Amino acid sequence: AAIFNTSVTAGGTIQAHANSDTQPGFRMQSNDTHGWEFLHRGTEGDFALNRETGGTTTEVLRISRSTGDATFAGTLQLVVLQEWILQIVVFKWEVLVLG
Repeated sequence: AAIFNTSVTAGGTIQAHANSDTQPGFRMQSNDTHGWEFLHRGTEGDFALNRETGGTTTEVLRISRSTGDATFAGTLQLVVLQEWILQIVVFKWEVLVLG
């Protein structure tokens, strides 16, 4: 179970302390079978974002605490990331070559 910081003032932060591979530190739900889970994984300390659809929970993003590397589940996110990187490279090339 998460422990919430109750000493929050205006303009402060909300903290949820968790250390589990399966129990989220924070959860947002639209109903009992659909929502998002935020985990601080106990095994390696990674951040994980899970989605719940129809009562099934699936990890969609993991960020490694030790390296900072992000792993996405699926291909759409990687395509968007690659397109973003390509746009930056093309922009830098246009600035350098075309002035």
